[in-house]
Amino acid sequence: MAKQKTPKAPGDRLGVWKPFFTLIRSVKMPWLWMLLALLVNLFGAQLSLMIPDVASRIMTGEITAATITFMVVTTFLSAILTAVRQTVGRIGENKAEANFRKLMIEKTLNLPVPFYDRNMANLLITRTTTDCSRISEFIAMGIPAFPSSIYSFVGVFVVLFSYHWTLALLSAGMIPIILLVTFVSGRVEFVWNNKLQGKVADLAGYLAEVLANIPLVKVFVKEKTEEAKGEQAIDGIYDARKKYLVFASLLSTLTSAESLIQLVLLVVGGGYLVHHQIISLAKWVAFYGYSNMLVGAFQSILRYYETIKSAQGSARRMAEVIVEQSEDMGGDKAFPEQPQDLAFDHVTFRYSQDTILKGISFTVPAGKTTALVGPSGAGKSTIFGLIERFYDPESGTVTLGGVDAKAYNKLSWRQAIGYVPQSSPMFSGTIRTNMTYGLEREVSEAELIQAAKDANIYEFIQSSEHGFDTDVGERGCKLSGGQRQRVAIARALLKNPKILLMDEATSNLDPEARAEVEKAMERLKVGRTTIIVAHELKFVEHADQIIVLSSGTIDGVGTDESLTQDNKLYRNLKSIQSGVPQLSRA
Repeated sequence: MAKQKTPKAPGDRLGVWKPFFTLIRSVKMPWLWMLLALLVNLFGAQLSLMIPDVASRIMTGEITAATITFMVVTTFLSAILTAVRQTVGRIGENKAEANFRKLMIEKTLNLPVPFYDRNMANLLITRTTTDCSRISEFIAMGIPAFPSSIYSFVGVFVVLFSYHWTLALLSAGMIPIILLVTFVSGRVEFVWNNKLQGKVADLAGYLAEVLANIPLVKVFVKEKTEEAKGEQAIDGIYDARKKYLVFASLLSTLTSAESLIQLVLLVVGGGYLVHHQIISLAKWVAFYGYSNMLVGAFQSILRYYETIKSAQGSARRMAEVIVEQSEDMGGDKAFPEQPQDLAFDHVTFRYSQDTILKGISFTVPAGKTTALVGPSGAGKSTIFGLIERFYDPESGTVTLGGVDAKAYNKLSWRQAIGYVPQSSPMFSGTIRTNMTYGLEREVSEAELIQAAKDANIYEFIQSSEHGFDTDVGERGCKLSGGQRQRVAIARALLKNPKILLMDEATSNLDPEARAEVEKAMERLKVGRTTIIVAHELKFVEHADQIIVLSSGTIDGVGTDESLTQDNKLYRNLKSIQSGVPQLSRA
């Protein structure tokens, strides 16, 4: 039997150079600025080729008005060209960087939810910040400069051979030595840079985790433990950098030896030729300057190779996101205006290896309240994910009014859904911006006030100094849990959804806040198809329909009364929560 091959992830099929072309095709490149930078670099390279010959004549006594004027003019032009090259290059770099970041943000926001299940947020942030900067610098600064280095290298070689072929070969003999030193230093730098970046990533991951959980650290008095972890991560960076600097010092010695060998070859070889009057002193001085230019141009070419290798890593990481398939937005049908029944028909779903839902079927009647109950891990939140169309069933169908959900456009579908989660997420900003988040219309002050009243949050807003413009802090940290929940309910009221999803909306609240939120939720449910996930059964006793889930299957469907009579699991759950044991009836 043939061995089945594991499908490659999108990033595995990119190869070496394809990421560059993928990125370049995906954004508007600053071609005009890159072309201008190329022309400025080439002009600067040509100007540099003219300087050593004139400088040698001045150094050997040929001081004329023409040579002095030339040196003054070329020095002035070189300074101007350096400033122009930097300005043009940085403008092109900033344009490319902005375009790449816009592309990354657009792409990440349009990827399906399963992508985020597989990828850590801090890695995606790095791709939008650090990697975008690195690839932009290479494309806008490195690519235009590379041809000028090639031009300088070839041009210097031509000039050197025009002086004397023996000295040209002496200079050429330095190239293998430079190549060897650069190869060794490049390998060492690559290895230690990777180690160093890994240590820095460890520190970044530690900080992201611990800063997001500061209250947990403090309540368990783990400041010293976390401080020790932070110090360990910092020491790891220090040790890696210290070892890298030791190797860098050794490589610097090799570079110095390389320069010394070059100097000896040129002085001995040049002195011999000058002594035997094969070339003039002026030519030897010029030759020495050109030889240094040759070595410098060759080292620049090799540095570009190292830059390319570094940029390839950034390009690959960015391209891995770019080539990901954007979320399929489904069909063209709009969500129906009239209430329709929502149904699951033999739906099976798994996240990875474990099957979460196992061929379940049920119907949510339009305009009624349906509750999903059962032990943790039974599949309740997964059903919400399928209703919100974050995921597609592995088999079976989710239908609305008898029509497969895939026939409906996802934007239209999600605009018809309101969601009040267990811990309501909020964005930095004001109560107003959080209440109106996601609305595509202007909301009047009267609408805001009415929604706030219906959500039992208006009294708090009135008592705040800035009213609806009160700052909620990062992720709503300036509001209590109950206040955040009621803002979320007000947001759902303003959205006026056709289907309302409530996921443990009162589970983390104190009794007083819970009572306020429950009153608001009762108002929110009126006239809507409502689906509630709840562990506390007393909260769903009045639901029109209760679906009992167990290990991805449906254990029972009915009202509180019928399930209490006929369903053992539901009865046991009620018994556990009430603390009153019940006799088994089934």
